[in-house]
Amino acid sequence: MTKRALIPQAEMKRMAAIANDYDVCVEVETEGIILRIIPSNQLGGLRPKPTREEEAQAALEGWLAKRSP
Repeated sequence: MTKRALIPQAEMKRMAAIANDYDVCVEVETEGIILRIIPSNQLGGLRPKPTREEEAQAALEGWLAKRSP
């Protein structure tokens, strides 16, 4: 038998809709665990992961900067 989810999926969807509609963070504590649902527009500090090409270009530029006097 699988373990019961802390918060049902329907509740998670409802909280996500509230967070997005009202641009607020929704916080729920259950069984000593705090769960926060934050709308995506408040995550401005997070940057997307660079692509492999961007990582390669940055590594090349760093290598070239070290080699030039």
